[in-house]
Amino acid sequence: MINILFFTVSYAVFDLDGNVIHLSDPAFLEKKLHPGSIMKIVIAYALFKMENFSPVERVYSSEWKRSVNLEEAIALSSKDYFYKWIDEIPQSTLRKAGVELGLFMDTTGYSVDLEKNPLISIRRILFMMMKLAKREGLSPEPLGYILRGMRYSVLYGTSKNKFLYNIGVAGKTGTSQYTDHWRTYGLFAGFLPFNEPRIVFVFYVDRGVGRDAVKECEKFMKRWYSHYFH
Repeated sequence: MINILFFTVSYAVFDLDGNVIHLSDPAFLEKKLHPGSIMKIVIAYALFKMENFSPVERVYSSEWKRSVNLEEAIALSSKDYFYKWIDEIPQSTLRKAGVELGLFMDTTGYSVDLEKNPLISIRRILFMMMKLAKREGLSPEPLGYILRGMRYSVLYGTSKNKFLYNIGVAGKTGTSQYTDHWRTYGLFAGFLPFNEPRIVFVFYVDRGVGRDAVKECEKFMKRWYSHYFH
């Protein structure tokens, strides 16, 4: 755990076999929190189980002032896009999607929405990133859209960062608020390199937002990347 000015940075970096590469604090893995917009990955995966869904259909995103398809909605974390669909997806379908992705341990005890997500441990978020990175045991079509959306997020979306894009990072930001406090926290979860993944990560910034977690990931990777990959 690292204190920087007024916020705290925590992180976990693992290889795809589940071995620790860097971990700010062992207790961080068991920290439970609302994953914020990282939950949109689960919603995106569940959408492909709906008969009336088309990933190329465009929905107007008022916050971005443009129409977006699924890949772009993931990259830009479009609220309007996901709000259009969330009420049409049965909770049982969302829970099953969460289990398939590895974010949920079972199909009970979770209620998935965009305002009050279930409490999820950092360990489970890492596990979902491992499943996405390995590209195993998941339906190919939704997986492809999700992975491209995560890669585009680093190219031009909420995770936009030139250095991270150049080293092959794919990721998703999340911002949420503590249930008993006004302050927010930011998350950035993903993997690299995109074409042949070797590591997964979660960065967490207390009193921040998802973009702050992206910046902390950039700082870390600039110090560490060349030592691990070369």
